[in-house]
Amino acid sequence: MREATADKLHIFIIMLLISLIMSIQAPIFTPYAAMIGASSILIGIMFSAAQLANLIGNLIAGPLVDRFGKRLFITLPLLVSGSLFIFHGLVANTAELLLLPVLNGFSLAFLIPAAMALLSGYAANSQQQGKNMAVIGILGTIASIIAQLIGGKLGVMVGYANSYFVIGAALIITSVYTMFFLKDRQAVTVNRRNQSLGLIQVLANPGLHVVFLTGFAVMYIHGVIIYEIPYLSVEKGLSTVTTGKMFSFMAIGTFFSLSLFFINHFSPVKRLIFGLFGS
Repeated sequence: MREATADKLHIFIIMLLISLIMSIQAPIFTPYAAMIGASSILIGIMFSAAQLANLIGNLIAGPLVDRFGKRLFITLPLLVSGSLFIFHGLVANTAELLLLPVLNGFSLAFLIPAAMALLSGYAANSQQQGKNMAVIGILGTIASIIAQLIGGKLGVMVGYANSYFVIGAALIITSVYTMFFLKDRQAVTVNRRNQSLGLIQVLANPGLHVVFLTGFAVMYIHGVIIYEIPYLSVEKGLSTVTTGKMFSFMAIGTFFSLSLFFINHFSPVKRLIFGLFGS
């Protein structure tokens, strides 16, 4: 029991480090791409291509994670992503900069599903699983608040290219940490006949259409903000420190929302509508 608790703690530490390190680049990427010579359209394409690659990776991650183990698909993507971030600081043109986020998005697509699947193995029931997910959400939000400020100041202090060297090295160190402290664990599942649904059946479920639409709207809004805030800062001549502060304020708002524990007493539909209109 004590060993399982220690193993779960390592997962929380790793997820915190990943969220912290990955969020550092948020205020840096757009001004760095603009400095390399990328136009606003090309920067948007970079973001879109990276997300598309991430989506494709997510679709194929599940079977591979189940077949080869979760630990491998946490350690290896961290190592690959760290190397790709280091290459970010070495790019000479926009074509190279376009390729790297695509490769990075694809490699990281295996990381989160593997980490979540591994964490689910430490939950005896759905209540514990929900608690673990809540902890991950809070840790990720806290990391975002801190990381945006770090990223903004790092870009000013050492420059954009050197910032990517720091991010890449930090991810590689995290990968080494997983090699020594992370243990694979099989989730305990209960098989039920006739309960398995394919992708087509899930997409065809009328009751889930509003969920898909809401998820798309939220991610669309989030994507626009992630793109527009740094680019607006570049156009206004603001430093990455200012961009980092703006992103940190957004993360503080997210953390505040997560702290409203009484909100579960309201209807999920009402919460969704309020959140969408608030956005």
